[in-house]
Amino acid sequence: MKSQNATLAKIIADFPGRASIARVCDTRPRYKLRKLSVTVLLLCGLLAGNCSRVVVRTAYRQADTLLYYRLDRVFAFDDQQEQWVRRQIQAHYRWHRTTQLPAYSAFLRDLRGRVQRGLQEADLDWAQQQMTGFRNALMIRIYPDARLLLLGLGDRQLQDLPDRLADYNEELAQKAALSPEERTERSAKETVESVEEWLGSLQQDQKGELGQIARAMPDETPLRLQMNRERQAQLLAALQSPERGARTDALLRAWLLHAEASRPNYYRLAVLRWRRSFKDLALKIDQMMTAEQRQYFSARLGEWIEDLEQLSRG
Repeated sequence: MKSQNATLAKIIADFPGRASIARVCDTRPRYKLRKLSVTVLLLCGLLAGNCSRVVVRTAYRQADTLLYYRLDRVFAFDDQQEQWVRRQIQAHYRWHRTTQLPAYSAFLRDLRGRVQRGLQEADLDWAQQQMTGFRNALMIRIYPDARLLLLGLGDRQLQDLPDRLADYNEELAQKAALSPEERTERSAKETVESVEEWLGSLQQDQKGELGQIARAMPDETPLRLQMNRERQAQLLAALQSPERGARTDALLRAWLLHAEASRPNYYRLAVLRWRRSFKDLALKIDQMMTAEQRQYFSARLGEWIEDLEQLSRG
């Protein structure tokens, strides 16, 4: 999410999964509906400045179906597995809608108050802690079913899994293949555009200053791709080992229940550098906002809070 939504979306850069409903809102053909995840469906979509609220509401209401198709693309379920997976997704979806959406709404209400009075570094730390809590609640919820799903895969599914996982990496690999200069310029351009979506029109000096700060932010894309590939290799080895149950369970516990601690050191350090740079960017945005832009931003948050409350009621 680094390249999208420089105001709030970067606060939630560590929210589980990087694919988002923002891709549904993108008109470029390669995005389509390939990689939606219910874990980020609402929050990332919520903060996609170029995404219609109607699209977000519609997609969330279909999140169970979208998530099933995403999983089926990776695992190619048989009929019996399909029934079980759909049933479990429905249960998680109901839980998410009735318990998590109200929490997200309360979070945004609190955040709006902090934005109105002017952001401090402590506010960004608070937001990161809140998002970590949301992620942890979700991972604790889905861990048992994730374990059952992986341990229930058949021989054919395990044989096909390496190629399917490689396809899962395709978009990130394409981005990593760009030169550092190309990734930096793309990120700077998208940052300015996203800030403008949330604050209204920007002055030229604001655009120039934001672009300069965005270009100085660290780019963790190649390291994220490296970590993804390493973890996929570890998972494949665990699923094919004689100690399949124990090894798979150990990986899932680490990755889902102890996400930050389980990251390789090179990526954990990269994330810490990025978070520090983001704080500088977010505080600079807050300092440069005019009264009119701050009011516009607050109004946008209010619209999304209203949508969250409506969605939570079904």
